[in-house]
Amino acid sequence: MQWIRSIHKWTSLVVGVQFMLWLGSGFYFNLMDHHKVGGHTYRAHAHDQVQIDSSALVEPRSVLEKAEPSVSLKQIALLGQPYYLLTHKRGLYPYFENEYSLFDAYRGNEVSIDAAFATRLAKQSYNGPGSVGEVTLLQPPLEDFPKQKNAAWRVNFNDDIQTSVYIEAGSGRVVGHSDAHKRFADIFFMLHFMDYGNEGSFNNIQIILFAFVTLWLSLSGLIWTLDLIRRGQYKVALLSKRTSVKIFDHEQQLLDQLELSTATNLLDGLAGHDISLPSTCGGGGTCGRCKVLINPAPKATSADQQHFSQAELAQGFRLACQHFSDDVQDMTLFDVTDAKKVELTLVGSEFVTPDIKELRFKVQGPPLAYKAGAFMRFFIPKGKYRQGRTIFQAITKPIGTRKIIASTPERLAHVTTH
Repeated sequence: MQWIRSIHKWTSLVVGVQFMLWLGSGFYFNLMDHHKVGGHTYRAHAHDQVQIDSSALVEPRSVLEKAEPSVSLKQIALLGQPYYLLTHKRGLYPYFENEYSLFDAYRGNEVSIDAAFATRLAKQSYNGPGSVGEVTLLQPPLEDFPKQKNAAWRVNFNDDIQTSVYIEAGSGRVVGHSDAHKRFADIFFMLHFMDYGNEGSFNNIQIILFAFVTLWLSLSGLIWTLDLIRRGQYKVALLSKRTSVKIFDHEQQLLDQLELSTATNLLDGLAGHDISLPSTCGGGGTCGRCKVLINPAPKATSADQQHFSQAELAQGFRLACQHFSDDVQDMTLFDVTDAKKVELTLVGSEFVTPDIKELRFKVQGPPLAYKAGAFMRFFIPKGKYRQGRTIFQAITKPIGTRKIIASTPERLAHVTTH
């Protein structure tokens, strides 16, 4: 069970980090300028009507006879001139892998999209103030358009947002425009769709693995919850009852017989009767200091197994924070501190750093006989106020550290004692 808990905690960290990335990128998507991030800042979409002399067109049959076997022939217009676009291998979408050849529809000769042709096509698609800079033929994958599976010319323009126009080398199709706005937005799309391999799709291996991680988180959480229910770690206060438990010291001298609630673990139940066991983890089962001997011995938890040997477990040694008073007849205490309850009034609250708050308290009653290394456990009542000041109860202990951690209704605060 321990390894399930460990993996559950680490997977929850991964899921939590990705959730924050989704939240941040989603917030950006609501604020961004959708026209700009699409690369359309300097894109020209409207063109004049192309006038074609149909009587001067070459018969398509003659073009097909010259070319490799084709699956389709389509008449297109580039720079106001008609061309026949032959598709030899067709993908499902234009950006999928395709094989084309281009023929002049007036002359019937094959035409290639070279750097000069690509530049003229890019300039026709551009309406910004920049001039043409570098022109480069790129093979896929293209950094700005990772979905594009065909070779393309990149025509850079010297403008304020570093616009690049991509022209497909086989067909002359404008793949798209990319600029500083689009490249910045692509970072957030990458984070949102977990496209860390820059595949240009949310259907990637990262998100598939993340789905299995999330499934594991759900299943391990369910297993952990069922295990806690089976071990009686979930208690409903309305269904709780009180049981009588005999308390012995380490010399087996009867100290008291207490009525403990079955909805409260033994550590907190004893604190309610002014019996304080040492605990530096606040009942999390990690420090292993709240050692008791329980009769009859309940089933050991994973925290018990970490802190006690098999012989000690067989004798009935357990952590008080991990067990409840159900079926407990008597309990032996070994390290009871001389802690006592005092009432404190919060008189000052100030942030020392963005994550650390200093709380100042006034002791109600005689001054505390505080020793170096002492610390407090805070018990915060619900809705108790006195002249606008919150009333706290605390148990002082002559161990630990000069700094104490206090949980306030607003947040976890780091407290310096005075």
